[in-house]
Amino acid sequence: MSTKANHFKIGVFIISTIVLVVICIVVLSAGALTRDVIAMETYINESVQGLSVGSPVKRRGVMIGSVKTISFVSQEYTKELAPAEFDRYSKYVMVTMAIDRAAFPDAVGKYDTLARKRIEQWVQKTGLRLKLSYEGITGIAYLEVDYVDPDRFPPVPLAWEPDRLYIPSAPSLFANFTQSIDSIFQVLDRIDFVGGAESMKQAFTTFDQAVKDIQVDKLREEMLGLMSELRETNQAVLAMVDQPEKTKQPVRIPETVARLDMLLERMDKFVMNQESELYEIITNIREATENLRDLTGSAKEYPAQFIFGSPPTRSETVK
Repeated sequence: MSTKANHFKIGVFIISTIVLVVICIVVLSAGALTRDVIAMETYINESVQGLSVGSPVKRRGVMIGSVKTISFVSQEYTKELAPAEFDRYSKYVMVTMAIDRAAFPDAVGKYDTLARKRIEQWVQKTGLRLKLSYEGITGIAYLEVDYVDPDRFPPVPLAWEPDRLYIPSAPSLFANFTQSIDSIFQVLDRIDFVGGAESMKQAFTTFDQAVKDIQVDKLREEMLGLMSELRETNQAVLAMVDQPEKTKQPVRIPETVARLDMLLERMDKFVMNQESELYEIITNIREATENLRDLTGSAKEYPAQFIFGSPPTRSETVK
């Protein structure tokens, strides 16, 4: 008799435990079952590695929803896409989400059409975007709601009518980083380092040749010779004029003046002959100096531009 009573007690305990567990599950899931959510979708033009069904959707770190499905646009909207559009949009990953309606107070309305209209206006006004983010170094991804410059990240023009509310996406931080690195390497590939070095070498060679063409030593010797002759003639004239009685030679002023005129004429011809050559040489030196000054000035003021050239063109989101 006691054995049957024990079996009865054990059975009652097991049944009671099961009933309590079921009640707890129902109570805990009641909020999720009755939660008012908005079905949304977005299209991402990059790898979604680490994102899975059930991944959270956060807004400034606060969870506001979860990922429901992950697929390709070409799989969901096959009939709506023409062949050319199919090739264009087939690379986009389509992610659908269930978002708490309370997270979008401006979109709360009685009908989905009203919610759709309000959210579309909000997206256009605030630059609301969805982007892929990662939790630390674990590689676990989630979707983050953020606000960006709408002109920098314009929405993707759609060739179909979305089945859910559409929220545009923006590139993730990792995608922006890799794109910037790729742009830098493309600029480096276009820089002609050999040509730049040859241009600088040619500039220095031109400057050195211009200095050599001046022939300073030859000009100096000729000028010294002319000045010496002029000095001797001047001394002779002064001696004849100031102290003619001490001069053994008779004063021959006409001949002396003629000699002086001849000497001055020689100096004048020398200067005229060398004037054009000197002007050309000095002009070349001035141009070479200005080029070197501009080059060194640009390198000092804009070192990055001196290395990388013009800044890389701004990338645009695929339209």
